[in-house]
Amino acid sequence: MVLDWRSVLIIFFSLNSNFASSSSSAGKLVRKILHDYEPLVRPVIHEHQNLSVRVGLELVQLLEVNEKSQTLKLGATLHEEWTDMNLSWNSTEYANITVIRLPISKIWHPDIYLYNNADEDSSGAVAAPGSLLNAFIANSGLVLFVPHLIVTSSCRMDVTWFPFDTQTCVLVFGSWTYSEVLLDAQLWLVDMKEYIENGKWSVLDFKGARVSKIYACCPEPYVSIQFTLVIKRRVLYYFFNLIVPGGLIGFLALLGFTIPPDSREKLTLGVTVLFSLIVFLNVIAETMPANSDSIPLLGTYFNCVMFMIASSVVSTILYNKHLRSIAPPRRFSGIPKRILFVWLPRLLWFDAPFFDKGEIELPLWKRNSEQSNQEEIGKSKELKLNLKHNEQKIVLLEWKYAALVVDRLCLVISLAFALISTLVFLVSSL
Repeated sequence: MVLDWRSVLIIFFSLNSNFASSSSSAGKLVRKILHDYEPLVRPVIHEHQNLSVRVGLELVQLLEVNEKSQTLKLGATLHEEWTDMNLSWNSTEYANITVIRLPISKIWHPDIYLYNNADEDSSGAVAAPGSLLNAFIANSGLVLFVPHLIVTSSCRMDVTWFPFDTQTCVLVFGSWTYSEVLLDAQLWLVDMKEYIENGKWSVLDFKGARVSKIYACCPEPYVSIQFTLVIKRRVLYYFFNLIVPGGLIGFLALLGFTIPPDSREKLTLGVTVLFSLIVFLNVIAETMPANSDSIPLLGTYFNCVMFMIASSVVSTILYNKHLRSIAPPRRFSGIPKRILFVWLPRLLWFDAPFFDKGEIELPLWKRNSEQSNQEEIGKSKELKLNLKHNEQKIVLLEWKYAALVVDRLCLVISLAFALISTLVFLVSSL
């Protein structure tokens, strides 16, 4: 069927009249609502009447977890709902309009703040003064305000189990000036349906709770809604970029303990591994908070291995110094000799040295009294030379054995600490 131009004009003008009447009704409704409306006064009949506000939070995205500054930055949608009796109307009188939208700055709204706000550029207010965000208003007076927020809150980090750590952060929302007597905040909803996964952290739990607390400033209790977010670090990135290289360096450190102390390659390997561990410790320190509350177990492991390697390097240097020194080295005696030649070898299942008694048995001809004096004089000179040569040799062997004992001790300590750290990491990652 083809419409003529008269029919088209009739339809056009009828639609325009409907739009005009609808627009006129909405305008009259807005003017009627805002006439003599006071946005600074709570919408209650009696001054001391309690006003209930429902608060909910929908988590959208985890933007940043800063361990060094101990802050959490995320994107979320806050839901606020309350009843304003001054914003109700009869829908039949205004073209059956049941919902209108008004800027939140034009009507009264609860002064909800993020208590633990850590953003220096924001006061933590949900609705900033002069905000143009709209609120949904039903004809029954029910007001719904759903702003999207980018919030930065303080969050105390425990990095002991880094990079297998789990962090718990709390976002506290509540009225800044209205006590529980005047404004009763109730938990509404906690939602993650629109959450966008983060590549570095995974969310284990997200829940809310209503908390009433009396502060030192005021005798009345204040109500806050606390949203608890439990997150766990994803390990894959750190496994390939930190744990695997650190494990290989630790393995090289263990191999360095098996090299004889008189080998020059031992010193070169020890110093190289030592510098590598220092670099890894600097990498860990750059991402960790600068406090003494918690120290990463991985950093403690690197420190232990570094200390053991340093001890091995020092013992190797001392041995080579006495080996190549012009002055003859001193023999061990007293407590150091008991520790290095008796107690530690037994503890480490190390074979005791043949010079443990510190004595050299003299030749049998020394005890033959029937030899002539000339032969005895010649033999005594030869004996003195042999004794001096043997004594120097024994001293060098003592220093070499002491270096081997120190290496074995460092190897056992490093291996034990590595096994304990590995088991602890595996248990904490479960």
